[in-house]
Amino acid sequence: GAYLLLKLAFEQSFAAVSPHDINAHGHAQIFGWVGLFVMGFAYQAFPRFKHGALRRPRLALATFPVYVTGLVLRTVSEALHPTPAFLWTGLAGSALEIAAVSVFAWIVARTLLVPEPRPASTDRYILAATSWFVVQAVYDAFLFAMTYTAPTTEELVARIATFQVPLRDMQIHGFALLMILGVSQRYLPGMIGLGRVPDRLADRALWVINLAVAGEIVGFLGRRASSSLVFPLLLEASVLALGAACAVLVWKLGVLHLPAERDRSVKFLRAAYAWLLISLVLLALFPVYLSFTGVRFSHAYFGATRHAITVGFVSLMIVGVASKVVPTLNGVPASTLPGLWAPFVLINAGCVMRVLFQILTDASELAFPVAGVSGCLEVAGLCLWGIHILRIMAGRYRVAVETKASCGAPEEASPDHVVGWLTEAVPETIEVFDRMGFTAIKNRLLRETVARSITIRQACKLKGIDEAKLIAALNEALEASRKAREAGRPAPEAPVEFVGRLSRAAR
Repeated sequence: GAYLLLKLAFEQSFAAVSPHDINAHGHAQIFGWVGLFVMGFAYQAFPRFKHGALRRPRLALATFPVYVTGLVLRTVSEALHPTPAFLWTGLAGSALEIAAVSVFAWIVARTLLVPEPRPASTDRYILAATSWFVVQAVYDAFLFAMTYTAPTTEELVARIATFQVPLRDMQIHGFALLMILGVSQRYLPGMIGLGRVPDRLADRALWVINLAVAGEIVGFLGRRASSSLVFPLLLEASVLALGAACAVLVWKLGVLHLPAERDRSVKFLRAAYAWLLISLVLLALFPVYLSFTGVRFSHAYFGATRHAITVGFVSLMIVGVASKVVPTLNGVPASTLPGLWAPFVLINAGCVMRVLFQILTDASELAFPVAGVSGCLEVAGLCLWGIHILRIMAGRYRVAVETKASCGAPEEASPDHVVGWLTEAVPETIEVFDRMGFTAIKNRLLRETVARSITIRQACKLKGIDEAKLIAALNEALEASRKAREAGRPAPEAPVEFVGRLSRAAR
């Protein structure tokens, strides 16, 4: 993507880059960057949403090689146009992607649609998103065949102009947006300390967003096929409805205005939602921009709206969520890690430059070089973040938690105490957590990973448990443990064992 942007900047023309190269980049971004992250996160986190296990885990594992093989075949085949043989390898890749995505959607549905606990509004967002994931995969194969077989450049441009925008609506507003909104409503209140969206309001917003995405698709295709004013009005009304629904959800979550937990991921999440609103405002103002400039269509402006939501919203959400989840799954408190300010500044600066100066290319060719450099900043930021995440997964930061683990039992429990540290220091508290509704605490692996990165307050918010009652019960257990030690019975040696296991893991 950065290479194509630099090429475009040097030539100072959007026609300098082949549509097939652009589509190959777009496919890698949606199916590779976004799709793989969503599938990996879903397989790991969604069972925990239901306090159960992933359905058909072996089948889930098998979707990875199938999906990646299809992704490589499809992306490379698009980039190698116009070699005829690669039409069939590309379609084969699409078939593998469709198969993997369909199985993924089925596994997610079986995991979430369990009798107890009953499906929540967040589950319905996720299920709607996976449905759009399947639909867009099928539509993508259709568009690939249509563009690959276009007999002339004029016909290629016409087919892209007619059929490509609906695909991006399915991918970005249908799949990615709904998935992020669903996960945010489940994840942000407990882990970051933000507001909760009432189920009834969330369900109404879900209906509006789904209908708005469908309206965008029908409105755009209808406008291309007919001169009726109904379709442009439907398109603009759908964009406005989509923006309004998202604005209501963002406000109720409080992601932009409510105080949150002090965590390095918060700045990424706030910036991401700010970019979401910016992108939707820009999209709503697109007809105004066209009227003001007197052009029929602006690739520069429309592309800027897409970049604002794909990089500004989707990519920053991925970076923010991963910066919280990956340390948690590896048992590393985020408070012991770097703040990731360099990736944050680079990605946001690149996105601002790209959106602003791409729009300005309609007015002056001098804006092309600045827009071209923006991609390098974004790639640099993502690389710094990626290296950091790989270091966490390689165990480079685990030694950072040894000191706290060896401090022994506290005098009394505090809402800010880390669950995993407390259960290791005073094993008697495991029974208390279990009795109060945290049944997963019996799982030793979860105690040594997830529980070591979540506080008592966060755990109570996630499960809807009364914090005061839990603290009182924990303090009773701590008092009983302390009296036992004073009476001469041996104190628990879990902290020493814990430190030993951490040392071996770090080595």
